[in-house]
Amino acid sequence: MLPIRQLPREDFFFADGVTLSIRGLSRAEAIQTRSFGDDVIQIEVFCIASATGTTEDEARAWHATTSQAEVEALVNAIIKLSGLNPDSGKVGAED
Repeated sequence: MLPIRQLPREDFFFADGVTLSIRGLSRAEAIQTRSFGDDVIQIEVFCIASATGTTEDEARAWHATTSQAEVEALVNAIIKLSGLNPDSGKVGAED
């Protein structure tokens, strides 16, 4: 039987001092991002929802009302925690 492993977790700190617990994406979640094609918004919303334990609707609402810099910082933290290369974005999930 294969051992069940815990995904890496860490705290993400927003500039205003708010702390959010995030986790890395599973391999299955990283691969699932391929199904979104070039829809960067859907990829980011999916990553945020998966890593924070929120619904996609909640993640989409947050994404739509948050600055580009803050969204990018959170998504990059999720990508890094997932062991993907933030410079390669979606391509990293495909490798």
